Amino acid sequence: MKLRSATFIVPGGLQRSTGGNVYDRVMIEALRRRGWRVDVSDGAPIRATDVGIQDSLAMPAGPPAAAKHLVPLLHQLPSEANARPSWRAPEREVLRSACLVVTVSQHLAERVSRETDAPVTVVSPGWDRACASRLADGDSVVCVANAAPRKGVADAIDAFTRARLHEARFVLAGDPRRDPLESGRIDAFASSLGPDLILDGVVDPSALAHRYSTARVFVSASRYEGWPIAVAEAMASTLPIVAFDVAGVRELVRDGEDGILADVGDIDGLARGLRRLWRDPSLRRRMGLAAQRRARGWPTWEEAGRQFVHMLESHVDGDAYAEGAE
Repeated sequence: MKLRSATFIVPGGLQRSTGGNVYDRVMIEALRRRGWRVDVSDGAPIRATDVGIQDSLAMPAGPPAAAKHLVPLLHQLPSEANARPSWRAPEREVLRSACLVVTVSQHLAERVSRETDAPVTVVSPGWDRACASRLADGDSVVCVANAAPRKGVADAIDAFTRARLHEARFVLAGDPRRDPLESGRIDAFASSLGPDLILDGVVDPSALAHRYSTARVFVSASRYEGWPIAVAEAMASTLPIVAFDVAGVRELVRDGEDGILADVGDIDGLARGLRRLWRDPSLRRRMGLAAQRRARGWPTWEEAGRQFVHMLESHVDGDAYAEGAE
């Protein structure tokens, strides 16, 4: 098999700790293990390459030049995730230029399939990067997110405050300073909650797995998700989920079975879900076990990497290339 080349086009590169960057790094390593030469471009013009894999964050810039085959990789639709309708035109241009579209979730695949003639395939993220093997049913509500506005970190803390849980702590794993306005709201809650609000910052997978293992409930107040990796990890760790009922979460969490979903923006609804699960150990255990069974049936990161490589090779280079991946 001759050497193939790919360039991942990711604004800002892969240094920041985000779910999308975790996903991209896993797929890059999977391709390299198969013998691909893989580069990363932060959005500058790329050198000639067989496949240009355009991260969704780069779609507002339109399709890149120099790639023989263009494969948009959708963790989200930026125009919808960031409420920027002016980005829709370049997104459509990227989708029309694609030879293959990869999305991380079924709802995204259904959303973009109407806007491209290219095949659209789903390669969902793994769940086993940070996963607790045993649940201690501890004294914390855990939230995993960088404090960007659409992630709703301050709203999640607000819901925790309104729930008035007995002897509970709120643990945030993620960057609390990502957005100045969100940071200010978080600081205000820190002043009132004191030691009951723990800001871990960005943590490594083993530390995150420990946080899952010592929590009772996972909470998210995100208003947009493609496929929320932290939700999948928490479910695999036997944690019930309380979250807003957005498409990306709904694809993972079955309301009333794996957790409790509230209408988007209903912070009191999140508080009621937290309170209900906190006070009812039987319900918490039933939903947590259902979540674990569901999540552990999804692909691991290793399986997702193999699926991504096989899909890319078979669609871009034909059936002979696919046979080489067997």
